[in-house]
Amino acid sequence: MKSSIYLLLGLFVVAPVSASDEWIKIAESDTAKFSVKVATLEMATNKAGDDVVSAIGRTEYADKKINVYKMYVRTTDCDAGYGKLVTLDTSGTFQYDNDFAFGSGNIGSSMAEALCYFYKAVQEERRKKSL
Repeated sequence: MKSSIYLLLGLFVVAPVSASDEWIKIAESDTAKFSVKVATLEMATNKAGDDVVSAIGRTEYADKKINVYKMYVRTTDCDAGYGKLVTLDTSGTFQYDNDFAFGSGNIGSSMAEALCYFYKAVQEERRKKSL
């Protein structure tokens, strides 16, 4: 799992995210694989005014069914290491949320941790450019 997150982070650092059209597998269960589309990772603000990190996600089921959705984590939750992973449809309408805590081993936590690694990389790049 960590290797997928580091690969995700490495793709961001080595090449501009917008240049990558890859799906990176973040987690897997007995019945499905969960991925993030690298080119869609972005910092944004939700309708409540919270700073968030978001991306398009994909779930591939063993029966070949595929779901695509948007998800986000508040940056304050990233800083805390726990909170809510919010899932939306691709037009931005709320669907559901999941509790997460870094390192807890569940799918939602793995997806949130991947988004938060991107957020932390953006923060580090901003810090390096500051005086």
